[in-house]
Amino acid sequence: MTGQHTRVRRSQALAVAIAAIALSGVTGCVTGREFREAAGPAFQTGVTAIVNGLLDGFFAVIEPDTNT
Repeated sequence: MTGQHTRVRRSQALAVAIAAIALSGVTGCVTGREFREAAGPAFQTGVTAIVNGLLDGFFAVIEPDTNT
């Protein structure tokens, strides 16, 4: 690649990054808050279920049943 082509690519990447930051700043507060309010309880339930499953499996390996 030539130096000219690299400079054009960098300026395009910079323009896309600035546009993305600007758009997320404009809509991020409102939609982010709504998303957190809607998804928060379900996310907490899911994470709790995963952690409880991992802990149950861990203790099942450590303390196996005494069935013969």
